[in-house]
Amino acid sequence: MSLLTANSIPLKNYLYLTSGTLKIPYSQRPYEWSKAQAERLFNDYYSVHESGTSHVLNFITVYQEDDKNKYIYDGQQRTVSSLLIVASLIRILKEIGDESSAQTFIGRYLASPDEFDDRMFTYKLIFEKNSANNIFKEYIVTGTEIPNTINLTDYEKALKTNYDLFYNLFKGKFGNSPSSQLIKNILKNILEKVVLILIETSDENVAIKMFDTLNSTGQQLADFYILKNYLVQVLDEDIVKSIWEDIESNTNGINKNKFLVSYVSCFNGKTAEKNIFNKIKDLKSLDDKNEAYNLLEELSKASKTFLHLSSPNLRTDGTNIEKYKFQDRVRALNTLKAIQYKPVIVAMDLVNMGLNDINAVLESIITLQLRNIFIGQEPGNTLEQFYPNLARSIYEEKIQGIGSILTSIHSQMISDTVLEDKVSTKLINTNNDKSIIKYVLRTIYNFEHQIRNQNELLINPDTNLITLEHILPENPEINSIWTTNFNDEDREKYTYLIGNLTLLLRGPNASASNNEFEFKVKEYAASLINQNQQIATLPVWEKQQVEKRTSTLFNTFKELWPKN
Repeated sequence: MSLLTANSIPLKNYLYLTSGTLKIPYSQRPYEWSKAQAERLFNDYYSVHESGTSHVLNFITVYQEDDKNKYIYDGQQRTVSSLLIVASLIRILKEIGDESSAQTFIGRYLASPDEFDDRMFTYKLIFEKNSANNIFKEYIVTGTEIPNTINLTDYEKALKTNYDLFYNLFKGKFGNSPSSQLIKNILKNILEKVVLILIETSDENVAIKMFDTLNSTGQQLADFYILKNYLVQVLDEDIVKSIWEDIESNTNGINKNKFLVSYVSCFNGKTAEKNIFNKIKDLKSLDDKNEAYNLLEELSKASKTFLHLSSPNLRTDGTNIEKYKFQDRVRALNTLKAIQYKPVIVAMDLVNMGLNDINAVLESIITLQLRNIFIGQEPGNTLEQFYPNLARSIYEEKIQGIGSILTSIHSQMISDTVLEDKVSTKLINTNNDKSIIKYVLRTIYNFEHQIRNQNELLINPDTNLITLEHILPENPEINSIWTTNFNDEDREKYTYLIGNLTLLLRGPNASASNNEFEFKVKEYAASLINQNQQIATLPVWEKQQVEKRTSTLFNTFKELWPKN
C-alpha cells in the first residue's frame, strides 16, 4: 500500500466486514455523540432513501496496520453511528420475522463466525474498552438484554442510547409492521448512496498528523480527548493508559471540559472553556516528558476531587465525622446550585490540605453563597473571578494556611446591615429559591432543637420529605379573612416573604392549606417543630407578624452564617 491514498467510496464498501476490522485507537475519544448529533445523521441518511439523492459523509482517516486491521484516526463517531443505524435496521428485520435476511446482513457488516469454529467471531468494530466491546457484541449484534443491575459508563451508555434512538426513529417512520422489503430497500439506499472520502495510510504518524490537520479547523474535538491524544504521543500509550483510565472513570457522567476548566483554573485563574487544550499547552511544557507526566498525575488527583464533589459519599479519607460533614456541605452547595467554587477544593487537594480544612472552607463558601447570592440577590457571576483566583493563590501557595483562605472568603461577604435590608425584601417565588429556603429553615430549626437538647427532632435532610408551608396561603378563598387583612398588593409581597414560610414534616392537608388562620394553627400546634408551635399560639397572622418573624429568622440566620 502507498503512503497515502484518498478515494471516494460508498458507505457499503467501507463497512463491509471483508474490507477489514475497524479498531478505535486508545488515543481517540470514546463514542459520545449527543442525541442532536445522532438525529442529524439519521435524518441525512433517511433523506437519501426518501429522495434518492446521495449524501457525502466527508473525510474518514484510517491507518492500515495490515490486511485485516484498520485504526480509525478521524471519523470514529460517524463510523460507529453508521454501524448502529445498520444494526437497528437488522434488529427490525429480526422482529418482523425475517431472521434469514437479518443473519445475512449481520455476517456482512457486523460479525462473522469463523469458517472452522462457529463459536469464534470476527467483528467489524473493536473498541479499546472491553466493556464497550461487550455492549457491541452482546446487545447490538446478538440482541441480549442488558440487566438493570449493570452500571454503564458514559462510553457504553452512548452506544446503547444511540442504538435505541436509531431503532425508535425508524419505527416512528414506518410503524410496527413494515415489510421486509421496505427495510432492505432503506438499507440498500443508505449503504449505496451515502458516500465518503476514505483517506488510508500505512504510516501511523501520517494518520496522526492528518487527524490533527483535519481537526485544526471547523468543529473542534473535546479538548479532554485532544489532551489525551497529545499525552499519548509524548509519554507512550502504556504510561498514559494506566492513569487515564482512572481519570475517565472519575469523570463519568460529568462534562469533561468543565472538569478541565476547574483544574486549569488552579494555575491560571479564571479560564474560559474554549480552546482550553491550547491554554494548557501554553502554560505547561507538555513536550517535556517529566512535565507531561506531572500534569497527568495532577489530572488524576483533580479528577478524584471532582468525583467527590459530584458524589460526596465516595470520599474515604478523614474521620467518620469529617466525611459526614463533607457530604452534608457538598450536598448543601448542590442545593444552592453553586458550581464556581469547585476549583478552590481541587486546589486544596492538589496541595494536600486535609479534609478538616476543606470542610471549613466549604462551610465558608456556603455562607458566602447564602449571604451574597441567595439573600443578597447578587448575580451568580459576581464570584466567577473570585473563586478561580483564590484557587490559583492556593495552588501557587501564595496564600497558605486555613486561616488565610477563610479570611479571603469572608472578605467577599456583604455586611449584616446590607443583609438585613435585603432579607426584608427577599421574595421566595421561584422553585430554586423554594428549594434553598427549605435548606435554610431546616438548618435554623435543627439549630434551635439542639439548643434545647432536642436532637431527636432533627429534621430529615431529604427536602422531598418536608413541605414548604405558606402561612398566608398562596391562593386564599375570595371571601376569606386573608383577603381582608391583605389586599392584592400586600398578598403579592407578604405571601413570599421569608417570615411567612415554615416547614411541615408531613404532606399538607389540601383541605386546610388555604384555610383561615384559626384552622391552620391546629396543624401547626401538632407539629414537632418548635417554631410551628409558637406560630400556633398567635391570635392572628397579619403583616406585623410576618415582618416580626422575618426579623427573628434573620437574627438566627446571621448567627448561623456570620460574616466573621
